[in-house]
Amino acid sequence: RKFCEMNLFNRLNELKTHNIPFGLLFLDIDHFKKVNDVYGHIVGDQVLKMVSKTIFNILRVMDVVGRWGGEEFMIIAPNVDTLTLNKIAEKVRMFIGKSWLTIEKNNLNVTVSIGGTMATNNDTPESLINRADQLMYQGKQSGRNCVIIN
Repeated sequence: RKFCEMNLFNRLNELKTHNIPFGLLFLDIDHFKKVNDVYGHIVGDQVLKMVSKTIFNILRVMDVVGRWGGEEFMIIAPNVDTLTLNKIAEKVRMFIGKSWLTIEKNNLNVTVSIGGTMATNNDTPESLINRADQLMYQGKQSGRNCVIIN
């Protein structure tokens, strides 16, 4: 989380001083409490590792991913526009949805809701995170397993 906070601060500085755009994606694993309740926290931890490895393996080299807290992840995507940010988010959503763990001969898979936004010159780290977080919650309210980009 600390690495994401530092990277976010640096990206905002680059945006303001050199006009280098970037986007922020905020992800939350859908129904994660149910995973912990049904399978236990050890399996919940395995799900977190599966999701993080999936994200890490499909992102561009310049992108930054980190666990924000609980079952939430943040992706900082430099040098993108809204269309590219949406493509990255959809790719992440799709790959996570197609990943699975084998638990007692059954496949366990999860989905994610993703909110994303482009940073603006007026943003602070808090305003940018809050906007992406609110968009992610809109996705949860819209039925989950979706991407909302603004």
